[in-house]
Amino acid sequence: MSFAIGVDTGGTYTDAVLIEQESGRVVASAKSLTTRSNLAAGIRSALTAVIQQQHPSIGMVSLSTTLATNAIVENKGARIAALLVGYAGRIPPDVNLVRELGTEQIVFIQGGHNVDGSEFANLDELAVKRVVQRLAGEVDAFAVSGFFGTRNPEHEQRVREIILRSTNLPVTCGHELTHELDAIRRAATVALNARLIPLLFDLITAVQHCLVEHSIEAPLMVVKGDGSLVSAPVALERPVETILSGPAASLVGAAFLANKKDLFVADMGGTTTDIAVLRGGRPNITEKGAQVGEWRTMVKAVDAHTAGIGGDSRVYWDENGELAVGPRRVIPISLLAMQQPGVVETMVHLAMVSEGLEPYAWEWMMLVRPERMPDDGVWGAVKQGLAEKALPLVQVNELLVHPQLYGRQLKDFEAQGVLQRVGFTPTDAAHVLNKLDIYDGRAACVAAEAMTGGSMTTTALCERVFEQTVDQMAECIALKALAEDGLTDGSSVPFGGLVSHAVRANGDGMLGFGLRLHRPLVAVGAPAHTFFPAVAARLHADLSIPKNAGVANAVGAVVGSVVQVARALIIPDELNGEVRVHLPEVMVRCADLEQAEAYACAQVAVLAEALAKRAGAGQVTVSVKTLRKTAPVGQTPGATAVIEIVIEATAVGRPAS
Repeated sequence: MSFAIGVDTGGTYTDAVLIEQESGRVVASAKSLTTRSNLAAGIRSALTAVIQQQHPSIGMVSLSTTLATNAIVENKGARIAALLVGYAGRIPPDVNLVRELGTEQIVFIQGGHNVDGSEFANLDELAVKRVVQRLAGEVDAFAVSGFFGTRNPEHEQRVREIILRSTNLPVTCGHELTHELDAIRRAATVALNARLIPLLFDLITAVQHCLVEHSIEAPLMVVKGDGSLVSAPVALERPVETILSGPAASLVGAAFLANKKDLFVADMGGTTTDIAVLRGGRPNITEKGAQVGEWRTMVKAVDAHTAGIGGDSRVYWDENGELAVGPRRVIPISLLAMQQPGVVETMVHLAMVSEGLEPYAWEWMMLVRPERMPDDGVWGAVKQGLAEKALPLVQVNELLVHPQLYGRQLKDFEAQGVLQRVGFTPTDAAHVLNKLDIYDGRAACVAAEAMTGGSMTTTALCERVFEQTVDQMAECIALKALAEDGLTDGSSVPFGGLVSHAVRANGDGMLGFGLRLHRPLVAVGAPAHTFFPAVAARLHADLSIPKNAGVANAVGAVVGSVVQVARALIIPDELNGEVRVHLPEVMVRCADLEQAEAYACAQVAVLAEALAKRAGAGQVTVSVKTLRKTAPVGQTPGATAVIEIVIEATAVGRPAS
């Protein structure tokens, strides 16, 4: 009898399940706090718990994670440089590349190709070498994108060769991730991938170390954003494809646990709530590319809406004095107090001397990645001060001496994941309201008092936080339902005001109306039992919170298959009397369409099977489909000519054990 282990590493919890592969029965499950400063500790704790309950023959270990999603939502990630080949002079003036790519290290390189794959300009290899030498010590990874790199990847490949010869840093090229033409979105996708490589490397390494400790030799798989599986080495090359890995696994796991085919799934974690629809037991896959927060990528993934609100979302007063929840994640103050002695006493003291303090000076800061902070100067003092325990922000500012001078860099360290803020969250509010009792409720009460500033009772504040959290989640589900009905894209809000009013209707105003969700709502995730009964009430929804809902992502990580797709684009070029075949790694010219189509079909079938085997599949099945695009020609009715042909091969198989 063969068993599999599913592991899900979220922003707050790391879950593990032991599943009997033949029956799909959950034999054991465990949950441990995610330790961001040492991912192996949380993984080891969860893995050990399920293995100690029973130590059968393990045929596979599979990992799903919200690491990539959370990093994007929170604008975190590694330091990267983006090398853009052939982009100069081709970018619209209203495009803000720094915002689109998430880095200020953007370098334009002469070279690139035209839309037909012909060379636009010679590649300036000397400039590439100079740039790489200059930036090698300042960045963690490189992103390379040619303006028409998907039509001819030659220059991207050459730049990658130069970087790898000069450094040991990872490199991502645009043609490796997508065949689409949109140069700006492709560059943004490549930049995201480069930012995520070091983060996923740390996670996979932590899991592998834990498997070695338990003498588990089974292959390690990772869930992609479309719900399929890939081997760990392949995932490390394309971590951006793990965007929405957590939501994809939760969809599969929720449908499996609830035994339902047509449903809404809402997965509430610490950082985000992911909302998606299943029809016939299968999630929709977005062809436009996954969107996470404000980022629209070219990565095909489950069509899920990721809302920046979860149990650990930061609660604060915005610049207009309005209560705000999310999208930034912080450590709940009640959790810190449970883990670190003296937190409550320190906060009480701060409350007594709070006059003249900066707003939120009672929030805390912890050092997560000390290797990324300098050892000398002001930051050396901060590093030493935070080495053993978290400190209130007011004490961190004292270590900075001139906090106004170093405030920007402090925020940068937060954005890079070097520092992690501790604050007041919906989880803390639930403790004050006695809806939760898992951490230190006293700390939550003290922090709530600091939040009120004496303007209201702590109970009134926490009720507002709870209600606003519920309202925001219900509104996101309602907008997703409207998008499924084709009435909105889920983010723009032609109905936003009405939906918001319906969700928040409390008897005030001239007009009141309600919403009704026509599909069952299955809620999973650790906070589901706390928040979703109220969410379902807002939507008049049939709610199901299945057994093992808290570890649905880990369950979903086990039951997927390896799926790899290879594509070829065929374009007739009548001007030159030839037909171009654009494959992922090369462009080939053929004499006619028949020859081009036969060549492309054979190549993509072989490539898809090879990709699936490399991604960890055992036996695979390959299917090939052809899509022709034609246009009318001449004056003869019905006469058409082929504009392009897309050949797509899909290889599917279960992971090899």
